Amino acid sequence: MAPLSDDEVLESTVHNASFNATLDATNASDSSTTEAMASHFSPTPPSSPEILRARIRNPATSDSTESKAPQGLLSPPKDSSNLRSERNSKESLPIVFPVTLATLPEKIVLHIVDSVFERYDTDLRAGYNEDEVVYEPHFEVTEVKFHRFDVWRDIAHLASTCKRLNEIITPILYTEDIEQNDSSCLLLSAKRRNLPGIQQSLLYGADVNTEDCTEFQLEDGDYHCVTRVPVLVGLTSLHWSAYCRHSAALQLLLDHGADVNLETSIATSWGDRRFVTRPLANFFWKFDEESFDIPLGARYLLRNEVEAGANALYFALMEVKDSPCSDNRHEARVAATKLLIEAGASLITHRGTDLHALHQACSNWDLETARILLESKLVKHDVRDALGNTPLHYLVMENPSSVGHTDPVPLIQLLEKHGADANARNAAGCSPLQCITDKSTLCYANIAIALLDMGAHVSPDTVSSLQRIGVAVGGEAKLKLEAAVAAANRKACGIDEPSDILLPEERRENERLAVHAWMYKRWVLRRDGGNDIEEMFVGEGTKNRTLNEWNAFWRSTVA
Repeated sequence: MAPLSDDEVLESTVHNASFNATLDATNASDSSTTEAMASHFSPTPPSSPEILRARIRNPATSDSTESKAPQGLLSPPKDSSNLRSERNSKESLPIVFPVTLATLPEKIVLHIVDSVFERYDTDLRAGYNEDEVVYEPHFEVTEVKFHRFDVWRDIAHLASTCKRLNEIITPILYTEDIEQNDSSCLLLSAKRRNLPGIQQSLLYGADVNTEDCTEFQLEDGDYHCVTRVPVLVGLTSLHWSAYCRHSAALQLLLDHGADVNLETSIATSWGDRRFVTRPLANFFWKFDEESFDIPLGARYLLRNEVEAGANALYFALMEVKDSPCSDNRHEARVAATKLLIEAGASLITHRGTDLHALHQACSNWDLETARILLESKLVKHDVRDALGNTPLHYLVMENPSSVGHTDPVPLIQLLEKHGADANARNAAGCSPLQCITDKSTLCYANIAIALLDMGAHVSPDTVSSLQRIGVAVGGEAKLKLEAAVAAANRKACGIDEPSDILLPEERRENERLAVHAWMYKRWVLRRDGGNDIEEMFVGEGTKNRTLNEWNAFWRSTVA
């Protein structure tokens, strides 16, 4: 029999490899994976055989090679009719080497992976950058299957068939993903609390501060189609790990150079409300009301300004509901918060609204986190947000999920111990006690009593709220509230301070003016780079404007 050429030897080798990869299902961890792999890989030899010849044994030594083949391995069928018909030869081809997945030459494995990537080149280039449309006559939106990333799953399944293929293919998957998909391996691992995935991603060179591009919106279209639209949310792996309260991942990312003060927008403009806390939702509602008369382009820029500036500590402190990835245990939140503070995270957790970590802790009725912050000597007890609210205001105004099984009174006592003022006024002129307007539970009755014990003044407009709470809760709390109301009624008109007798309309106007002043501050700092001189100017130049003057200013300045 005449010796075969190099190309013939190569073709026989690849045929053997593909044949055994299809039949040797016993070596695979998942039989369906093997079937899917066989459907993707044809026995056609690679287009560039010269890169593989160095790894194929010399045909002259094929007899000795054949005699040393491992026992028990599947061999190609003796009836190679397809090859004979292609070569117009009656001679059967010799077996160069009985090959299984575990013994497949490395260069052939690499070439198979490259060939699969080349076959799905269009999907690779589209990736997270383009919309994907699926047409299906009968489906529910939540059940739609998208297929753009099937190639990645197929190759991952191939890598999982045996240890050797895993060692060869896994580095390719990570490096290609980092290059093609902007390190989605790192971001997806952070979102799923997958610490080994984060470690591998960083090992193969993922950018620890890259922004997330793996989020999508589903848009239900006509003619039974659904479109998956990529959305850039701007969160990094550190933000996601803080959101998940995954302390081990946070430490790993910080050790690899993650920027603890890198800021992102909470991106409410495209409808995602996951990252909007109650305090921010309240501010944005007021912003939307007051920005209605501002020209559209300027309104868009201002909205971006007030949404921007959330750091990792913001996500660690926010109250997360119904999230499968986030650890909502109190201990996990405290541990993540301590780690980020020790790493140097700014305590202004959301720059767009001047939200502070202590505000968030009091909003959550989180006594332990508030104690950590107050005892660190880095926090003022009366730190204020964009609308002048203090930590006591946040404790009263919010309605955390812990209501009913967390007692807020010790937190009020802690704030009092550090000098909190129960009569501090926000921009609307309201004290914390005056913010209890529609709360009629025993928990808020105890808050009102604790504020009264701190020396909170009972103004005439607060009397009806206290009476309503007393009637609702009854018992000893009712008696204490009635006593406070009686004491207030014995005074001429409450307290002599003008802010105590402001009408609701006047308070609402004060709050609206504060919103305009804050928008102006963000506008000037954005325009001029945020230096201290401009910040001082902002505070002095906005005190005496009326609402009509503000509206005229916005129309004339930014039109």
